[in-house]
Amino acid sequence: MTTTSWDDLMASLGLEPSTRPRCGPTAVAECGTPAGSDRHYRLGEKPCDPCRIAKNAANTRWRRAKQLANGCPPRPPAECGTLRGFRAHRWRKEQPCEPCRLAYNAWQAECRAAA
Repeated sequence: MTTTSWDDLMASLGLEPSTRPRCGPTAVAECGTPAGSDRHYRLGEKPCDPCRIAKNAANTRWRRAKQLANGCPPRPPAECGTLRGFRAHRWRKEQPCEPCRLAYNAWQAECRAAA
């Protein structure tokens, strides 16, 4: 049945024609959504920043939900003055604060002494 005959049939029954797409994926995923990021990848493109951020946030939510379902509580944020705090600074591409730098230096000294 063609689109025009479908619309004619709907009109003859006294119903309004549907505004929904007839067939195929005609709706385009918008940028800034996880689906938009998937669309970039399907088209062989590098995702734009809003899409990348949305996909990362969705993946983080999914991972946390999976951890909670398995009985693993979320990790507390890294505290400054610890090796983990130093690594968090480096992960965020920040200059480590003085307490974190000192904790890293102490860890390095321990490693050198153990070698």
